Amino acid sequence: MQGTRGAEFHSDLKLTRAELILRKGFRPHVDSYSAFFENDRATPTGLAGYLRERGLTRVFLAGLAYDYCVGYSALDARRLGFEAIIVRDACPPST
Repeated sequence: MQGTRGAEFHSDLKLTRAELILRKGFRPHVDSYSAFFENDRATPTGLAGYLRERGLTRVFLAGLAYDYCVGYSALDARRLGFEAIIVRDACPPST
């Protein structure tokens, strides 16, 4: 839960080069799978604009929930005109 100790970044994580941290999934009544939109399908996270401002056209996706977060993010990336590449080796098998 955002704002709690469990939501903090690990102390060993080096964020000195981080340019963007997206805050999503903070509404208790709306699940949030895609990195590009909240699940209301209307509220953007800002990621697409961030990528476009920098002239980026390709995203590489990996994560814990291949069948949800990674999949929804890939579909939205393609729908928004980005090339989406899923790094399967970096996605654990679904349970």
